[in-house]
Amino acid sequence: TVIDLHDPRRPTARGELQMPGFSSYLHPLSDSVLLGVGMGPGEQGGQGLQLSLFDVGNPDRPARIANRVLDHAWSPAQHDHHAFLWWPATNQLVLPYDQYAEGAQRTGALVIPVDLKTGFGTQSDIHHFGRTVDRSEQIQRALVADGRLLTLSQAGLLTSDLASLKERAWLAW
Repeated sequence: TVIDLHDPRRPTARGELQMPGFSSYLHPLSDSVLLGVGMGPGEQGGQGLQLSLFDVGNPDRPARIANRVLDHAWSPAQHDHHAFLWWPATNQLVLPYDQYAEGAQRTGALVIPVDLKTGFGTQSDIHHFGRTVDRSEQIQRALVADGRLLTLSQAGLLTSDLASLKERAWLAW
């Protein structure tokens, strides 16, 4: 449901959108487009990390532009907005994630280009795998500095080129 808050003392319900799943975090990408991070039905049954783009330019008729579900996965961004990175200069979304598939756990950061009209581009992954012997490889935060994407885990800090995602340096702690 779209809630109109132009008069905060009299909020009004406007349009409504029915869809499977839910978004636990909404982030504005423009004046009329929101990105939702939540859970939705996966292609293999069960639930997965759901990313949705919503057009809210007409509050009486919200629409979902695009949707992507990563089966059997979740992201810390679902409950902690600090784990979410939107880099508008390159229209890239970066989200830490964990996925349990085929009896194994994968953990890393999704890097996805986003077109505000057509949706999600080809997904890339960044991992801190094999840098420690324990499970401290889970990426918790990402940030951009000087054309580089920095990803942080309890194991250390990985610097990657923002355009190519090629690894530049690793700093362990």
